[in-house]
Amino acid sequence: MDGQLEADRMASEAPPVQIETETGIDTVPGQTIPSVVSEKFISADRRDIIERVLEKLFDTGQRVLAGDVFHYICALRQVESARSLDALVGLYDPFNPDDETVNVDQLGPDRRKELLPKLKKRIVDTATAANYIQIGQDELEKILGAEYHQGFAAEVDLKEFDFHLLFYRGDVKIPVNTTSWKTAWLIERPVEVEAYRRLFIGLKLKPVETRIAEIMRIEKISREKAEKRVKKIRNQKMLEGVSEETLHLKIFRRIPKSDIEILFPNAKIKFNLFDKLWLWIGSGGSTIFAIVMAALKFLAAVAISVFFVVFTIAGAVGAIIRSFTSFLNTRTRYMAKLAQSLYFHNIASNQSVLAALNDDAEEEDIKEAVLTYALLLRYGHLGLEATKIEADRFLKTEFFIDCDFDIADGCRHLRKLGLLVADDAGAPRIRDLEDARGHLETLWRAVPTAA
Repeated sequence: MDGQLEADRMASEAPPVQIETETGIDTVPGQTIPSVVSEKFISADRRDIIERVLEKLFDTGQRVLAGDVFHYICALRQVESARSLDALVGLYDPFNPDDETVNVDQLGPDRRKELLPKLKKRIVDTATAANYIQIGQDELEKILGAEYHQGFAAEVDLKEFDFHLLFYRGDVKIPVNTTSWKTAWLIERPVEVEAYRRLFIGLKLKPVETRIAEIMRIEKISREKAEKRVKKIRNQKMLEGVSEETLHLKIFRRIPKSDIEILFPNAKIKFNLFDKLWLWIGSGGSTIFAIVMAALKFLAAVAISVFFVVFTIAGAVGAIIRSFTSFLNTRTRYMAKLAQSLYFHNIASNQSVLAALNDDAEEEDIKEAVLTYALLLRYGHLGLEATKIEADRFLKTEFFIDCDFDIADGCRHLRKLGLLVADDAGAPRIRDLEDARGHLETLWRAVPTAA
């Protein structure tokens, strides 16, 4: 029996098995790639946490009562989650690019301008509750200027967007195959690169008039030139038909940091050094050589035959076409890699992103509330910092997770539920199991009338 327990412990400590597949790097179901730094996200299932908490932190005679308390905590948070999602979807509806229902009341520009900040704040709050971390402007610019490990790169003009939301969860390392100048770009070798386990992006284009005025002011050019510039940008393949009135939301899995650019719809594909050399030597050089030879043949052939002149010109034109075709083929190869990355790594879009974030926020809040309540009952007399240390130790011991447990967030959930209250002297007091169950049962009975 002890041998089996030790085997289970070692299996849990082992890093997740990563499998190279046609869709990229996948992991064995039930495992996750650990973050290289401690994170607030608790990468253990809610049911497993409740089971371990009941087993390890409560005596046998307390477990039924504690189980009832946790049941009510889950149920009440699920009710709140349903209401929250309903409010989120209602706010998002006027900005949803996938909406297929008829909106009887068409919102004017002023009303949309009023609603957008509220929607943005609600989304940010939900992502934060799901323990996503926001990528700041300085960090984003640093990432966008990083070296590229893949066979393609891209550049992005962030000024095209009214605002952009970027959040991640899990700062991880994943293996990828790459080439370098050391092997003449011919041999692929596996390397580890920095990546995000989950990446959430929200993008909204600037209104055309706003962007035109901005370009005129910054670049000191006429309105006509600014309009042409904006029209050219907005007619790019990925931006064609995208409305300035919609907010686009995406969640991706296991995205290398240096690939963030390709997730923006206005990304411009750039060739790497190898492809530039290949195009020059293989196509450009041969084209120039063909044109020079054609010119010499043309001068020599003028006096010989008109047919020979036509044949020579046709050869030069063919060389130009071959060069252009090579360019297009290289660009198509890049776009194929881009499509594969977007297709297999995208796990939610637009309204489904709201559902995913809302569900994750519910899970994280429940896990934090359950752990905080159980640990405050046992270690609360030692203070919050000591209780946080015990939470980190519990997650490490039971699930082998390096977690930076957010004890303050857990206390906030308990105060909201009325489980962490002030005593007669104003000091914080955690309700005991019997009192907590009675209090939560009263809250649950009031749910139908509050709905």
